[in-house]
Amino acid sequence: MEGTGPAPPDNELEQIIAETESYLTELRAELERRQQAVQTAEIENLEEHLANARVKWDELKDFLEVVLQELKR
Repeated sequence: MEGTGPAPPDNELEQIIAETESYLTELRAELERRQQAVQTAEIENLEEHLANARVKWDELKDFLEVVLQELKR
């Protein structure tokens, strides 16, 4: 039996696959957009993050000074 093309169920499966691949491409684009938005928000808050880090380093420095004073006793 010679075929001239895919059987009708095969055509339907090919269409489903094409639609699924298209949808997957859209999902990947949306994921990329969301990741970029998160990165942009973090960059915009970088100054605040740095300020918080400085405070924490100052707290650590103060703590270590107290520890060193206690060790000297």
